[in-house]
Amino acid sequence: MSRVGRVLCSYLTGRRLADKFSISVYQDCVVFTNENTTLGLAYFSKADRVLNYIFVHPSYRRQGMGRTLVRKSEQLCGTKLVPTEPISPLGQKFFQALQKGS
Repeated sequence: MSRVGRVLCSYLTGRRLADKFSISVYQDCVVFTNENTTLGLAYFSKADRVLNYIFVHPSYRRQGMGRTLVRKSEQLCGTKLVPTEPISPLGQKFFQALQKGS
């Protein structure tokens, strides 16, 4: 894992568990994993400038992982992304909070 990945993971957990998390970037996908499972992922479309799907494992929610997934996806696209419909009630709350924090 890169130094940036370690710092990011430390930030996400608020603890010194950086070696247990990693972030992978694919063409249109950002994925957080640990040695056992996928912790979160975001699929996006650069061409359409949309966030197609975002997921954070329930045990890892409310730690900044979703926000980081969106920010990293936007960084890779070079623009703000709009979530695609339908958006769950929990997703609506997430995006409202994300907009307030911008």
